[in-house]
Amino acid sequence: MVFPRAAIRHDSGRKFYQSARKKKNGSAINNNNNNNNVPLLIGSSIFVSIVLSLPLFVVIILMGAPVYKYSLKTLYLSLHLSQLIFNPLIILSNLNVNKIKRLFKQDHLYRIIFHHGILSSVLLTLGGCWLGVIPIPLDWDRPWQQWPITLLVGGYLGGVVGSLTLVEFIGKKIELT
Repeated sequence: MVFPRAAIRHDSGRKFYQSARKKKNGSAINNNNNNNNVPLLIGSSIFVSIVLSLPLFVVIILMGAPVYKYSLKTLYLSLHLSQLIFNPLIILSNLNVNKIKRLFKQDHLYRIIFHHGILSSVLLTLGGCWLGVIPIPLDWDRPWQQWPITLLVGGYLGGVVGSLTLVEFIGKKIELT
């Protein structure tokens, strides 16, 4: 699992979030408050992630998940994926939706994503989950090919690989204008 507080301080995402500084009377005021309530941030991000698991459940059903027989397992899958996808994004943005909107309006979005550990783990979690459906139609008689085990394994492996992309770029700085 990615530890979001450690990744917020990494240099690769610093310039993007420092671009949120505001100029007042000619001096820059930093938006990083030292009096953040970290337990409240983590608790609210977990709550919002659980709430966002319901729309994710609907999206998974619309993409072809079994509806009747495996709906509870699909709900568990959406709960897992929402904690892997939404929770780090919410903590990274500090519950500020405008930061996430500004991120997706950047010019070199993929360059920014793959130079940031949390963002790349979120993207590769989605990709790993999508690739995790490949072994399902091969055989259902093996326990590891049951619904949704391969999707969960693919999602977790994608998250780990996305976090490891950060290791390659340690020490390199990217311009996030």
